[in-house]
Amino acid sequence: MSGPRPSVLVAEDLSIVRRPLALILERRGYRVIEVTDGQAAIEALEREPIDAVLLDLAMPVIDGFGVLEHLRGRPDAPPVLVYTSHPIRGNVERALALGAHEVIVKGTHTIMEIAARLQAAIGRRTRAAGATSSPGGEHPEGR
Repeated sequence: MSGPRPSVLVAEDLSIVRRPLALILERRGYRVIEVTDGQAAIEALEREPIDAVLLDLAMPVIDGFGVLEHLRGRPDAPPVLVYTSHPIRGNVERALALGAHEVIVKGTHTIMEIAARLQAAIGRRTRAAGATSSPGGEHPEGR
């Protein structure tokens, strides 16, 4: 990857899940921010620019739904891929209704497939941002 490294927030309370994901993403050129609960995820999202989020739903302090609610309606919200072992009816629909771009069930995809999905989400966001900028490269609202 050329230019600044895209950043991915990995919000997962289980280190046995979080660490391998983070290591593979780092090897693929991402800057990875790891957090273990929803409150820390919200704080990271407020503190620094994040290009994509891989979000567990079942976390302590604030769950993944709370993080999605925090991001809901924000024009600068990064794409969120929910990564859950609880795809029970209602959870998937609720996550998507709150703005998740995709729901991935743990154990059904390889880490490399998840990395590819994150890259695709970042690419869509980058293309969408480019489509809304003016010819001079400035954002239409001057931001």
